[in-house]
Amino acid sequence: MSEPQGAGVPLTDAQLREALTKMHVGLVTMQERLDDHEKVLEKLLLVMQELTAGHVPNGFRQPSKVN
Repeated sequence: MSEPQGAGVPLTDAQLREALTKMHVGLVTMQERLDDHEKVLEKLLLVMQELTAGHVPNGFRQPSKVN
């Protein structure tokens, strides 16, 4: 089995710094997306709780009754 490309070749400080910076930016971006998803899920939970309690949340209309 062949070694991965670049295995055993030491990186320069600049290359390490660049790689770590890219990783950090990626992690920050992922954290921001997780925070956004968390906010959406919290709002969805509130809507679900209101619907379960029989209330119609703001922005939703009462479903029309079918005869």
